[in-house]
Amino acid sequence: MDLHHERLAGDLFLARARQADLMADADAAARARRVLAARRWARRAERATRRAARASAAVR
Repeated sequence: MDLHHERLAGDLFLARARQADLMADADAAARARRVLAARRWARRAERATRRAARASAAVR
């Protein structure tokens, strides 16, 4: 392999490594967003459950 091809191969390796890093970062960010959304929905469900329990107790 001549010097030109070695440089291209090295650049391609770096580009792929950088792409892998970006994908890993994107995966981590997406996971964090899903966790936050799940927590938000859990809190909403908890509040709805409490509200229903209070309404049920008020009817009795």
